[in-house]
Amino acid sequence: MIKKLLIVIVLLLGISGNIRLNAQDSTESAIEIYLIESFIPVEAKTAFHLGFYTSEACKAKIIIAGKYEFVVSDTLTENHKAIIDIAKLPKDTLSLPFVLLVENAEGLVTTSEQYEVQIPEKDEKLLSQSGGGELSGCLYGAVIYAVPAVDYIFYKGKSSWGISKELPIISYYYSGYNFPTHYVSAEYSYIHNTLNKNHMRAGWKYLIDMNIGEFIVLGLNGVTDFRGYNGLSPELSWGLLSFNDVFTLYARYRYTTNFSETHRDHHTVSIGLYSWFFSVHK
Repeated sequence: MIKKLLIVIVLLLGISGNIRLNAQDSTESAIEIYLIESFIPVEAKTAFHLGFYTSEACKAKIIIAGKYEFVVSDTLTENHKAIIDIAKLPKDTLSLPFVLLVENAEGLVTTSEQYEVQIPEKDEKLLSQSGGGELSGCLYGAVIYAVPAVDYIFYKGKSSWGISKELPIISYYYSGYNFPTHYVSAEYSYIHNTLNKNHMRAGWKYLIDMNIGEFIVLGLNGVTDFRGYNGLSPELSWGLLSFNDVFTLYARYRYTTNFSETHRDHHTVSIGLYSWFFSVHK
């Protein structure tokens, strides 16, 4: 009797263990999909702009209206961007439903919830309608996006610290690139313990893909403190590490001069985060 009871207990433990393992596997194997943007601009109603990222490197497809399939990423990446030509799709409705299919290196396929993008009729950019996943992804991105860079400034044997925040305004992409090739930005800088603490910059940045790290950025900015100091600040940045291929940790060196008041020229070393998801994409 005791032997039979032990056999039953062992069987029950084995079954419950398998159930827990299966539940754990299904939970851990799911690939998270965060939709960042999907819209059809009024000035180009045949161009469907799509951007999303995944919790691990995947290939990605989109299926529109249940039957029209397009490749978004044909190589493994966590950052997925595409401009899809929908000129040949029927437009007998005011919106297009779509789902995203992603596949990781092990062949695991995950399908997103169904989204919907509207075909614009008025002079506005219409965003897709989706569930809470997109909202939480955008909130998460917005919080990280707001984190400023930390600056160390040194000049004429003196040093100080500061913070700065660069806002990419327009980003230019070429097909097949996860990062923009170049972009236009605006930046505010605060320098502690100086006479003129506030500086504004507007600049142009050019990205070069690198085998070490993510990329390097060559940039040139115009700078002003709104109190008579106007000059230029060339810079060199190095993308060190990407988070979901959306946010990139970078280190930057910058030299600021106005060519006349050389005693106010200064060097700046910074560390911060890049992201272009909230800029206008071209």
